[in-house]
Amino acid sequence: MLLDRGVEIQSDYGSKALIHAAQHNNTQIAILLLDRGVNIKGEDAGTALEKALRSGHKEVASLLLHRGIEIKGEVGGRAIENAAFSGLKDLLLILLDYGIDITGKHGSWALENASLSGHKDIVLLLLERGVDMQGMHSGKALEKSVRAGHHEIASLLLDHGVTIAEEHGGRALVNACFTGLKEIAQRLMDLGVDIEGEYGGNALIHAAQRGHTDIAIMLLDRGVEIHSPSSGRALEEAAGYGHKDFVTLLLDRGIDVNSNHGEQALQFAINFENEEMISMLQKAREG
Repeated sequence: MLLDRGVEIQSDYGSKALIHAAQHNNTQIAILLLDRGVNIKGEDAGTALEKALRSGHKEVASLLLHRGIEIKGEVGGRAIENAAFSGLKDLLLILLDYGIDITGKHGSWALENASLSGHKDIVLLLLERGVDMQGMHSGKALEKSVRAGHHEIASLLLDHGVTIAEEHGGRALVNACFTGLKEIAQRLMDLGVDIEGEYGGNALIHAAQRGHTDIAIMLLDRGVEIHSPSSGRALEEAAGYGHKDFVTLLLDRGIDVNSNHGEQALQFAINFENEEMISMLQKAREG
């Protein structure tokens, strides 16, 4: 064995070996390296912990923590981000017990990671521990949770006063309309997200791509303009994806099918050989 032949374990080679073992979930190698005296106080040891947490390798990460790896400063901050991403709540609790501050950027990024990955229990933990809910990353957490379809997490963030200022609320609305989270879309509009500008139009287009007719009804009832270019784009998308009910709604609301958008919608239906859609659009254009 190389170690028995005098390879210096406390050198950079030992540290790099620990990183490799952590990244590939090789607990036995990690134990061997630690038992032989590999440096666990340097930057590379912190990198090993980060990679183990990011990859969800709970056993290796737990080993490193219990062996006394140094996790102060940026190392600790990145560790909680990665633990949140991988859903390792028990290890996150250990990290928090070390006193890592989650009211700053790393806590916000951890919230964003947990929201994207769908780890509701970790989102709850971070909220209980005082993560910042007014910064831009809380808004991004909302956007990502909605985009991923995590209804409960999105509701939780809204319940705790997540920021929807500026673009965050608008992008969250667009995402909710794409993923079909009608209740979230309604809450965002009730909270004052403006749908008369670009976000309302984009929300209708995204709803059209997935055929969420119930959401389109809500958007139009709330003031999205049926004669806007965005509504024309929504007609194109709905026709192209074959969403008959969505197209019917737009026709019933008086969309101009003789516009360039109407012509393009018909062309999409022809390209995809959707005879029913072709007939419906042609009749509307003739009538």
